[in-house]
Amino acid sequence: MKCREVKRKLSAYMDGELDLHEKKMVEVHLRDCVKCQHELEILKETWREISILPTPDPSPYFYAKLKTRMTAREEKRKTSWVEQILIPVSAVAVVVLGVFIGSTVSRNGNLQVVNSSAEEELVSSLYLNSFDDFPSSSLGDIYIELTSQE
Repeated sequence: MKCREVKRKLSAYMDGELDLHEKKMVEVHLRDCVKCQHELEILKETWREISILPTPDPSPYFYAKLKTRMTAREEKRKTSWVEQILIPVSAVAVVVLGVFIGSTVSRNGNLQVVNSSAEEELVSSLYLNSFDDFPSSSLGDIYIELTSQE
């Protein structure tokens, strides 16, 4: 193990939270690394200093507030679960329904053809016809001439 990894695990090592393999790896590293041994001693000293401090008493309503917040969090989790499942399923259902209706309408021949004047109006409103003709001697016109000659 590297010093960086060991330093991150020192607190868990002191608290006995590491599994057997990690504990042995930290101990092996600590045998050879003076810097990490020093870090462990600093951490132990810090915990000794903290343990001297008095433990503050919680406010009288602490547990009631905590229970309220935990209940609210659980309710939010339930809501988010519904949102995570219901919204995507609904979206897929709408898409499948749209595809089904579209294929049914096109199979039955009930698809109405848009008249040409409405189509021209749509094309001009979206400026789709701006690429139809290139001005003579423009770069686009020269490109079209070069690619059309074979």
